[in-house]
This record gives sequence, structure tokens and C-alpha cells, in this order.
Amino acid sequence: MVEGAHQAQHLDENFEDDEATLAARIWWKTLQIETMIENVAKRTEIWKKNLGKASKSN
Repeated sequence: MVEGAHQAQHLDENFEDDEATLAARIWWKTLQIETMIENVAKRTEIWKKNLGKASKSN
């Protein structure tokens, strides 16, 4: 996990309404979204490769 992400995750769970904590929460959520997008992109590439293999074998 990215350095500091673990701390940001705890800040996310124990929200305090100040600027630094809010910034950490936004950063943590952004990191989670970026990771999800990367995972979808990887799965999409695998799907495309598998689709290409399937169409060649038919």
C-alpha cells in the first residue's frame, strides 16, 4: 500500500471535521478510485485478449 495510505484509511474511519483530515479522506478515496479504474482496465485488456483468441479459434 502507498506510504501514508494506511494512516489515511484510519482517518477515513475516524473522521474529524478539519481541513487536513478532509484532504486525507479525499486523497484516500481518490487512491481507491484510481485503483478500481486500473483494475477495470486490466480486466478489460484480459477480456479483449480472450475475445480475440475465441474469435480466431472459430
